[in-house]
Amino acid sequence: LLFRMVLDFIVVPSWRTRRWKGSSRFISPRRHAFPLDRPSAVVLIAGIPEPGTSLSTQERKHREIAEKVWLDVRENFADPTMNGLDWDLVKKDLLSRRLHTKVDLYASLKWMLSLLNDPYTVLLPPAEYSTFRESIEGSEIGIGASVRLKNNSSSLLSVLLNNFSRSKKPREVELCDVLKGGPALRAGLKEGDVVVAVDRRPTSTMCVKDISDSLHGKDRTPVELLIQEAPGIFRKFSVKREKVQIDTVFSETVVVGSKNKKQNVAYLHVREWSKNSFKESVRALGGLLADDGNPVDALVIDLRDNSGGVLPDAIEFTRLFVKKKGAKLVNFVVRGEMSSSVVEISTFASVRDAIVDLLSGSKWRRKSAFNEKIPIYVLVNQ
Repeated sequence: LLFRMVLDFIVVPSWRTRRWKGSSRFISPRRHAFPLDRPSAVVLIAGIPEPGTSLSTQERKHREIAEKVWLDVRENFADPTMNGLDWDLVKKDLLSRRLHTKVDLYASLKWMLSLLNDPYTVLLPPAEYSTFRESIEGSEIGIGASVRLKNNSSSLLSVLLNNFSRSKKPREVELCDVLKGGPALRAGLKEGDVVVAVDRRPTSTMCVKDISDSLHGKDRTPVELLIQEAPGIFRKFSVKREKVQIDTVFSETVVVGSKNKKQNVAYLHVREWSKNSFKESVRALGGLLADDGNPVDALVIDLRDNSGGVLPDAIEFTRLFVKKKGAKLVNFVVRGEMSSSVVEISTFASVRDAIVDLLSGSKWRRKSAFNEKIPIYVLVNQ
């Protein structure tokens, strides 16, 4: 009946301009005329192509991808209630969106995942995924430097002195972790340089992540940085991106305390867990804990702002310090239920044995007088 009503009350004119019966008005081609003196029905059908048309091959492929992602999330998301959403209704909304291009597809998938309100469920398009994989491998294509908010140092000295900026002025962004021999250092940039703009875009309008992302890109492509050398004095630097090895571990020894009672504190900062982080950490520990006339009185392990990465390396590192028999290091929870766990099965009897074994350090064994019972402090984000 509805179909009959639509046919009865919709008039489709021909391609030529024609006169409406009983009226002096003219109807333009391709327009539908609805008689206002008779009842009519308006039917809106979303997502269904007009008669005689069909979805393009590209859009059909994008719809298949979108539906697969929707299904994967439904089957694997940690919260079985899907954040209280009707996930079938979300699917209908997803497939009714414009999916003509990859940009449309990625935007729609990001929209869908944002409904879950989970910061750990995100979409990584190919370019971002490639950068992520490179960082896991311990390398990246960039300028060989990172950025951070000024006066937000993660060094042990800042931690001990509680050196936090209380200024109400907008915080500035500075370069950090400038790699030795990297593109940034060769171009004349150095640790602590204040970055005012990246490719002519003011950093005051960008978050730290966006600034960091802009430093990465395709190999041998340039990026322009505007550096503030002094109040009112600026200098431009053009740096070519290239593949660089990432140092994920930083270490130093700091002397603290009064003149009468000084202590040597070994500081180890693990920025992320790449495939090389465990060995780098062991090498750093070997250098920190070796007795060169100044025995270490305490060890600080800084895991703040660690971006994660390769789980096995994190487990191996933890095994160096957890010696309780049968202690659980990692629990795997799937949709609220425990599925499995990793327990302590370290083959090393002590940190010293691990360093000796992994570094083939018989010389280190003879030289070291490292005390296994020194206090260990672990710093994490609150």
